[in-house]
Amino acid sequence: MHVFALLSWPFYATIVGIKLCLLLPLLWKWKYPLSTIPGPRMAAWTRLWWSKTMYFGRSAEVLIRLNREYGPVVRIGPKTVIVNDPHTIRRVLAVNSGYVRGPWFDSLRTDPRVSNVVSERDPKKHQQCRQILAGAIWMTLLDEQQRSSKESKSEFRLNLSKVLPYLSMDIITHICIDESFGNVMTDTDQYELLKTLTTAMVVQQYRASLPELNTLLLWIGRLPMLRDVMYPSANSPGGLGQLMQILEEKVRQKTAATHTQSQTRNMLDSFLSKGLDTGHAASEVLVVLFSAVGATAYTLQGIIRGIISNPSVHLTLQREIDMLVRDQGVGASDLVSDTPLRRIPYLQACISEGVRMYPVITQLREQVVPPEGDNLHGYFVPGGTFVALNGHSSQFDPTFGNDLELYQPERWLIDDRILLTKMQRNLDLNFGYGSSKCLGANLAEIEMNKTIFELFRIYSVVLGNPERPWVSRGDFVLADFNVILTKRSPHGQTNGVSCS
Repeated sequence: MHVFALLSWPFYATIVGIKLCLLLPLLWKWKYPLSTIPGPRMAAWTRLWWSKTMYFGRSAEVLIRLNREYGPVVRIGPKTVIVNDPHTIRRVLAVNSGYVRGPWFDSLRTDPRVSNVVSERDPKKHQQCRQILAGAIWMTLLDEQQRSSKESKSEFRLNLSKVLPYLSMDIITHICIDESFGNVMTDTDQYELLKTLTTAMVVQQYRASLPELNTLLLWIGRLPMLRDVMYPSANSPGGLGQLMQILEEKVRQKTAATHTQSQTRNMLDSFLSKGLDTGHAASEVLVVLFSAVGATAYTLQGIIRGIISNPSVHLTLQREIDMLVRDQGVGASDLVSDTPLRRIPYLQACISEGVRMYPVITQLREQVVPPEGDNLHGYFVPGGTFVALNGHSSQFDPTFGNDLELYQPERWLIDDRILLTKMQRNLDLNFGYGSSKCLGANLAEIEMNKTIFELFRIYSVVLGNPERPWVSRGDFVLADFNVILTKRSPHGQTNGVSCS
């Protein structure tokens, strides 16, 4: 036995040596190319720590803390860094920067076989998708359907985390297929789309944080027997299946029409006129619906929370609204177009400050460093590294002034035109930049302008639960944002308090 132990020792030592020879290069490649870049300790080995952060609903605060604690470049994964400097973000997203979209964007696919305008990673194909979608949006942008409240009670409680997504969904379905789903009028989640959308957005964030897992799921999703289970199709159960059936039926009706129209009427018409097939056109409409409902509704809730959390801001906004109504002779039931709303300084300041604090794009949108590598703030980042964009943290840049954690619309009312231009340029990053510029930015701005104007023109609003205004379930996903609305008099008074 003793002799056997002596003979076996060289064998075990050889096996351990071979394993170390195979493992050490892997560990070096895993840890050391980015080892000089600071970041959380676990980030050198895994991205699971980020999934845990999202699970506890702390992604927004952690995104801000990361760059404050570690600097403008932070390592957040074995081969991923995050940047928050506005100039760097613009350089990475510039058309000829050499950076390309990374595997992160695959998590945005609604079909494992086909990319859409937000998930396409090939620069040329992505630009072609953008041209198709841009034409569709611009041709249908200014329909500006206005909805008036049917509520007759002078005071009532409202869950804005439910109502505002309903409103966004009604607007965008009207623009896409010329048919509103009527969520606001019926106060119901038609086809359970909002429920499905909320779940899908949460799942997408986890898939995006673990690209290896997402790649595996994409491969599995290509199997015919699992495709309809894992991705939306006309055969999917529940709301998504019904929506896909509606979209595909709309496509069939339009392609079977015996006459052609001289002018494109809605977004689906435009997609079909560009040669998209039934499945692809339905997929693109679904992407537009998901993007518009989640992002815009989230930012609208942030703007409203900022306004009603400060009584002075609330009253000042209503005074300016009342002044416009009085000066233009607007009746109680008259509709106000978007153009004059853009000339209300305090309204625009409230919206800009809300967009800064609650941006429409908070996800990481990881880009791939070109093969020759790049130098980011003194750190060499090798080719193939993923560079995540901390758009949320970029809105806390010193360009915006002091007390950046506070909602202060007055920061946008300064006389320094040069500084205001810089602030606006940084704020515009919330809608992307270069080839990643959000094509629905103008639509989102119209929706925010008209929603905030009409809400505070008609009502005074207070938090339903000041101790916990809302519950965050991740990027774009809020719940239980309850408010109490009190109807104002036509002369701008609420409960005897003049606001004009």
